[in-house]
Amino acid sequence: MRRDLGRRTLRVPVRCPNSVALLGRTSMAGAAAGLAVSAWWQAGAAGLAVLAGTAGGAALMLRRRRRGPAVQAVRAVRAVAGTRRWQVRCAGQWRHATLSDSRRGACWLDLRLRLDAAPGRAVTNCRATVWRAGLPASRWRRLCLLTGAAQRLAPPAEGAP
Repeated sequence: MRRDLGRRTLRVPVRCPNSVALLGRTSMAGAAAGLAVSAWWQAGAAGLAVLAGTAGGAALMLRRRRRGPAVQAVRAVRAVAGTRRWQVRCAGQWRHATLSDSRRGACWLDLRLRLDAAPGRAVTNCRATVWRAGLPASRWRRLCLLTGAAQRLAPPAEGAP
């Protein structure tokens, strides 16, 4: 018989709010504009050409670097009451994880999780930031309570399942 854990589990999405993403993009655009103005002021059109070539080369190197084996982005976290054994959603599937640490800010909760070894994969560490703006107030409070309760539990042994 399958046991319903509906009241004991909490599933929350892990995504960056639009305002935070917009702030990051705006700051990068401002930095690029500042570089372009300084290159124009120092060397004219030749300075802009050098800057464009350097930026294109850096973008190409970053793109090649990202193609390597990378940890999949965490899309959701499933918290289980009374335990450090949680789950994270990566690459379209739920993976078991152990909560190792958490840090709470004014409007975010940073979770550090250790993913269990899967067939063909080693044990890996990952971080997930849950933003307060992305959740209803009741779910935010419950997630903070579950995280605090899990932190007070004894950490699991290194080799324990």
